[in-house]
Amino acid sequence: MELPRTFVVGTAGHIDHGKTSLVRALTGVDLDALPEEKRRGITIALGFTPLSLPSGRVASFVDVPGHERLVRTMIAGATGVDAVLLCVSAVEGVMPQTREHLDILKLLAVDVGAIALTMADLVDEEMVELAVEDVRDLVAGSFLEDAPIVVTSAEDRRGIDALIEVLDGLPCDDRRADGPFRLPVDRTFLQRGFGAVVTGTALSGGVRDGDELVVLPQGDKVRVRGIQVHGQKCSESRAGLRTALNLAGATREELPRGTVIASKDVPTTQILDARVRLLDSAPALQSGTRVRLLIGTAEVLAVAHGLDGDLDPGSSRLVQLRCGEPVVCLPGDRFVLRRESPLTTLGGGIALDPWAPKLRPRDFDRGAEELLRLEAGERGVLLERAGLAGLPEHEARRRGLEGKRYGGHVFSPGAIERLRRALVEDLARFHRENPLSPGPSRRTLHRGPLAALGTTAFDALLQDLEGVEFDGPRVRRQASASS
Repeated sequence: MELPRTFVVGTAGHIDHGKTSLVRALTGVDLDALPEEKRRGITIALGFTPLSLPSGRVASFVDVPGHERLVRTMIAGATGVDAVLLCVSAVEGVMPQTREHLDILKLLAVDVGAIALTMADLVDEEMVELAVEDVRDLVAGSFLEDAPIVVTSAEDRRGIDALIEVLDGLPCDDRRADGPFRLPVDRTFLQRGFGAVVTGTALSGGVRDGDELVVLPQGDKVRVRGIQVHGQKCSESRAGLRTALNLAGATREELPRGTVIASKDVPTTQILDARVRLLDSAPALQSGTRVRLLIGTAEVLAVAHGLDGDLDPGSSRLVQLRCGEPVVCLPGDRFVLRRESPLTTLGGGIALDPWAPKLRPRDFDRGAEELLRLEAGERGVLLERAGLAGLPEHEARRRGLEGKRYGGHVFSPGAIERLRRALVEDLARFHRENPLSPGPSRRTLHRGPLAALGTTAFDALLQDLEGVEFDGPRVRRQASASS
């Protein structure tokens, strides 16, 4: 099966504002599938269904819950969406979760969407006009400011065809499929005769049937033995597609929501540096405050340290997040921050350095300066932050970094300069203090700042140093260099 031209549409809006009914009217599929959802009349889990559009494209709907206690599920659903369908009831108008969902979508950098005014069959035209004005006030200044508002009713199908036309016109391009494969798991179930199946939206890369992958953060190895895209069996999938993977090597219990199915070279981290923006409605955050970090489909506790000052409402700051447990993160990933208690959304941001060194308060200013350079496009900062030990070559390749290579490690120009200077100074000092000695042993020189190097890298650096010569295990400056 050829992979479809697809984009993921997340529904958003307050509880009981007709999101699931609208998706049913569009697709013919009832996404309130769980018994408790049927009984309570609200969406608890994430529901998914595709809609074939007149142009041949496919809109894959992610129907997310609107209840405040289920906002973290909404964030999981919004991860990886290309567009949003904001649903507002013509009966109630804009409500608290409408505002919070819109805030979350902004934080996750969703910038394409449409608006559906639902339940229009329950009110008169005057109420419809008032509700439209209410929505326009809400989205003023946001990415939805100029988005079309379609008046709809799932009961009499008013506006359904017009909404399909609007959705088909949304400017959503296919995502690039480069980078390592990553699929944050948002649902896991057992398929009789096949075993564990996970679903999610592939964030990057591609996957083929038979590929060997890992379950992160725990690192368990699994093998793909079946792929479905939009309910159709495929031999592969790629970034931007709603994907189900049948996995061999793990049980359902070992694949909860929040885990990530990924290529073997995807790292985990517990310290990441980021640019964070606080919502205007959020309280001020002092450095060292505990927060809830929601990234991908995972939620972990973290401590936020402001590197360039405390976070005031509406402010944008450079922040180091220290997580209580490992998370999967790459540069450019978006996340949301919520209060530890009560559970309200504080803000969100974008990861700059997911391999960040732990900074002491006295180093916060230096860390902020490094991150500003990184934001300006100086990717060499990532190599500088590796310090005098450098990075293993495979790790440097994974991060897309270039530098001087010694003994299987890659170093920044600044690190090489410091190491060479330390080596020259130590050698000169030894000759001053021991004028009759033929020179120090290599082991004697392999100390101080140079101790950060492995033996192979140290020997390679020594061999590359000008003005020295070797006598067995001993090193000495050449006569011309010592005069």
